[in-house]
Amino acid sequence: MHLELNEKEKHLINELKDLFKESPSHDLSHVLRVAGIALKLNNELNGKRDIIVPACLLHDLGRLKNISGPESAFESAKLALNPLNNAGYKENEVKEIIHCIELHDDRTFTAKKASLEAKIVFDADKLDGFGALGIARICLHCGEQGHGLKGVIERLEKRMPARAEKLNFDFSKKIFKEKYMEVEEFLKELKSDLGIE
Repeated sequence: MHLELNEKEKHLINELKDLFKESPSHDLSHVLRVAGIALKLNNELNGKRDIIVPACLLHDLGRLKNISGPESAFESAKLALNPLNNAGYKENEVKEIIHCIELHDDRTFTAKKASLEAKIVFDADKLDGFGALGIARICLHCGEQGHGLKGVIERLEKRMPARAEKLNFDFSKKIFKEKYMEVEEFLKELKSDLGIE
């Protein structure tokens, strides 16, 4: 997927590209894919592109410090401030971008207070974790965290469908249903190979 970035967004990537080498499951290709997915969602929703894309590019900075969950979302928001200011974003834009970053995690997201842009970033991030690509990313993440195959199976069987239930838009849920068929086939084969019923 080719993603057209404006000058500010290119500045963000250039400033941070070395950091993204720290986590194979949350690398530069992940944030670029999330931005691309978000733009596809935004074609239907008409949110603010100049808020959505930088939020996608910076949403996982906290993960690069080996932090997960809500702490990662809030750490990502803190770490995003300097790059956003250095790239020339205005104060009101920074505030909106930070809002999206803080709410991109399942445990920090509350639909009632989330902006349209935050909902788009949330769904785009989750959609990059489904299907064959989701399987690969979960395997990488479980390897990074030392969770092994048991962790992979648990995430695919329980966490992935639980995340899909939190998606904001009907067309996001439709994409999940299509992609989860691939996951079910993979799980069936994996469990058979491991002798798990």
